[in-house]
Amino acid sequence: MPADTHDLRQLRGILRLRTMRREQAEGIHQRSREALGQMSRLLEQALQLQRAALVHLGQCHSAGTVLDPAQHEQRLLAQQAGQLLIDERRDAVTKAIATQEQALTDLLAAKVAEDVAVKACERMAGVVRQETEQRERLDIFDSWQPREPFHGL
Repeated sequence: MPADTHDLRQLRGILRLRTMRREQAEGIHQRSREALGQMSRLLEQALQLQRAALVHLGQCHSAGTVLDPAQHEQRLLAQQAGQLLIDERRDAVTKAIATQEQALTDLLAAKVAEDVAVKACERMAGVVRQETEQRERLDIFDSWQPREPFHGL
């Protein structure tokens, strides 16, 4: 039946599209993982910078160094800026985690859709193969039948 072979061709086309979507989803997922790693590194750097500044301030304070008000204000502003940077980096990491989780969800959905298309293709190919084999058997059977002369008008 030509409709079955047409359906099989359509399913194979769908399978190619689903495979392309899965590959795209894999690429997006990989990029989101890399972005998450980069954001995490930047956050860790900001935290280390803040820790180093606090340690230096603690050392100066324990040594008995007295800061004039202008220097004290500059240190407070630097600490505030450092904390704002850390907060921004934490927000970026949170967004990167959400993006990575969404990319993973999309990747899993694409893999499931591809698997469904593969199974449908395999089933349709089996149906077409069985139909072809049955047609061939009928043709063989018909060829073995004796031909009687036609009695025409």
